[in-house]
Amino acid sequence: MAPVVWITGGAGFIGGAVAERFQRAGWICVGIDRRAGTLAHHVTADVDAAALDQALALAGEPDAIFHAAGTASVGRASADPTIAVIDTVESARAVFTFIARKSRRTRFITPSSAAVYGNVGDVTLAEDLPPRPISLYGRLKLEVETLCRRARMDGIAATAIRFFSVYGPGLKKQLPWELGTKLARGADAVMLFGTGEETRDFLNIDDAAELIFKVAIADAPPSLLNGGSGTSISVRAFAETMARAFGRRVEFAFNGVTRPEDPTHYRADISRARGLGWGAKVPLDQGLAAYAKWLGLAVSGSRKQS
Repeated sequence: MAPVVWITGGAGFIGGAVAERFQRAGWICVGIDRRAGTLAHHVTADVDAAALDQALALAGEPDAIFHAAGTASVGRASADPTIAVIDTVESARAVFTFIARKSRRTRFITPSSAAVYGNVGDVTLAEDLPPRPISLYGRLKLEVETLCRRARMDGIAATAIRFFSVYGPGLKKQLPWELGTKLARGADAVMLFGTGEETRDFLNIDDAAELIFKVAIADAPPSLLNGGSGTSISVRAFAETMARAFGRRVEFAFNGVTRPEDPTHYRADISRARGLGWGAKVPLDQGLAAYAKWLGLAVSGSRKQS
């Protein structure tokens, strides 16, 4: 019988890519999302006890749950803290309660965030560094990590993956989307926040989905690991690489304004992830070319609809 994975937030950016990866491996995928989904098995609801019971009746006990539901960005969490707590922490608590009561063999996997580290400086970020989140988003992700640790103490297999800057077709937020839409609309000059010397660790969505799959099938995955490429690039260099992906020559300027919840540098230590036989494979220029192609179609489509 084929293994079963439930994906909360299954209609989202990461959730959709994860479903595609598991389906290629022959798993039965069940999506749970307040938005309508494209999977054959989908529960359209918030992630709560009733929705989880509905999924159980629909497809049976899951071998794994990838819990991707939650507030999707630093800005959204700060804009509505009450909803952010419900969507991120309380939804995770509901899943853990379900597993403890009805499906203790289920493996729990959730995307945490590099935002948990805070503003440490230009160092390679390893999982054993003390967390010092500077945003509500980071603090909520840390709360979910705490739930994971408590679940493992109770005998439940739980893993949190601290993803860095995941990008790729389907992403409609953060720097790649904000910059990419301007490039797709023909901008010849673009102003960005900061100095341009800030650094980020970008991970392609296909590599992120593969890491999640590796955790799901591993004999004994760690409770916490980083999901990044292991390399960093300046925001200026990233912008220039993205412009080339669009076949454009663009003048970039930076306003020198640092957003208070944005760390200056991010670079992941991916030793634990490599221990699962995983490594980032998609080069940034190749990944951005695919993203630029998708984004160009998305922008032109939105123009036609308007």
